[in-house]
Amino acid sequence: MEALHQALAAQQAKQRASPSRSRRPFRLLLASLFAVSIGVLLALRLADRSSSGSLKNFASALQTVPFTSGPELEDEPSLSPAGDRVAFTSDRAGNPDIWIKDVATGEMINLTADCKERDDTPRWSPDGKKIVFRSDREGGGIFVADLQTHAIKPVAPWGAQPAWSPDGRQIAYQIDKPPIGKKICAIAVAGGAPRVIFATAQPQYINALAWSHDGQWLAFAFGNNMSWNICVKSVTGDEIFLATDDTYFNYSPVWGERDEALFFRSDRGGVNDVWVRPIALNRRRAVGEAMPVTLGAELKFLVYSKLATRTNLFALDLSKPNRSPESRLRQITNWDRATLEPSLSPDGAKILFTSNVQGKYELWLCDRDGRNPRLIHRPKDSSESPVWSPDGKMIAYIDGDGNEMEVWTMNLANGENRQLTKNNYADMKPDWSPDGKWIAYTAKMPEGGQAVDVRSGQ
Repeated sequence: MEALHQALAAQQAKQRASPSRSRRPFRLLLASLFAVSIGVLLALRLADRSSSGSLKNFASALQTVPFTSGPELEDEPSLSPAGDRVAFTSDRAGNPDIWIKDVATGEMINLTADCKERDDTPRWSPDGKKIVFRSDREGGGIFVADLQTHAIKPVAPWGAQPAWSPDGRQIAYQIDKPPIGKKICAIAVAGGAPRVIFATAQPQYINALAWSHDGQWLAFAFGNNMSWNICVKSVTGDEIFLATDDTYFNYSPVWGERDEALFFRSDRGGVNDVWVRPIALNRRRAVGEAMPVTLGAELKFLVYSKLATRTNLFALDLSKPNRSPESRLRQITNWDRATLEPSLSPDGAKILFTSNVQGKYELWLCDRDGRNPRLIHRPKDSSESPVWSPDGKMIAYIDGDGNEMEVWTMNLANGENRQLTKNNYADMKPDWSPDGKWIAYTAKMPEGGQAVDVRSGQ
């Protein structure tokens, strides 16, 4: 346990030394449409198992099949052991409930329709006959629903993120409740007192528990608003180690079928994606580097939730104040991805904005009515916060990888880009002085906001 605490202390030191990720602002003239869908990944071609089980040989041909769609919030999917049904949390009935959908027929049932309290985080038992979930009913806690008898019984009075042991006899769950503290406990489904697997006084949170297939280890996410990492703890002993040790957001660990790897969600590639890290349990450590994957020989079938974000630009006609807002509103873009941060040119003829329509956030320019959109800057990582110079001949913007974000300018006549800052911090929100000679910006550094001379770069 002391080794983990030392590792976490080192992690926190790295967090203090690293700037926080920049947050992309939403501005006026912007409308957002959010929908959550649950998707299923199917392998069309599995990796060759003859190559010593190498995790580098992953399937390259995949099909993503939408499983649910609509304006409802649907999350926390759990695939049945037979792969024929998916349990998930949905508010389609007006209240968060546990729903089950048949993969083949599409038939759905509301498992917790009788309860007006919130129910969430469903997980199938290994035999597919029961579902454990967290609920606010009866004061809150962990409950088990028997799909054959339709009986629902409480298992633990507090807790969240329940996870079945591979033999179906125990349920692990996490507690974060004063004065009990932050703990991971396990309790027998048949009844009895819970036992503590992990406890900490660190100012971090615990989430997303996952038993190894041999039932001897528990992986979980551990972190705060700066970063999350994946820990692995012995269920019966004191052994514990970090499967990831960095300043990214690493969540939702899932064991490979031979307990030789952990799949997890991470933003280490700039966007949230599925990654894999080889694990050597006999050596009590992670081995090799984390690799971006979607599916491989270790994992044939994934079910996941996806937040599909679509934002577009709108214009509001201010010249006719007596008309209704709806009649004065005009849509500028109609793209399937995010279009953000519009900036109107000084002469009112052009709109500058950012969009991830091609994957990463890039700088775009279009006419005031949305016609003739064209890409004007394709960054290595990401660009944001474009603003026009007072004379309309240049733009200032932020470019970087999310941690080191610097101020740049572009000459619109020849497309020349020039970097104005290089301070290893996250610079944000540039703004031109009225005479066009200076650019003020926010800097995540001890000195706070800064200004730079456009001509000298000083």
